[in-house]
Amino acid sequence: TGYRGRMGVYETMPLRTTLKNHITRGADLETITRASLKSGMKPLRISGAMKVAKGLTTIEEVMRVTPSQDILLG
Repeated sequence: TGYRGRMGVYETMPLRTTLKNHITRGADLETITRASLKSGMKPLRISGAMKVAKGLTTIEEVMRVTPSQDILLG
């Protein structure tokens, strides 16, 4: 395939005040996920897509190792 070794695909989620409030109040997963995305969260698939754009991996590999966003939003 031309690719060697392993690399991480990371999901990052800035913990801003609005998101902290949702978590503290016990909001459901969908509410927290939507607030996270609005706050700048980069889901795994987006992180993976950035690596595809840089030529570091394939879209097939990213799709294989990351969950669908639909799963996260119910």
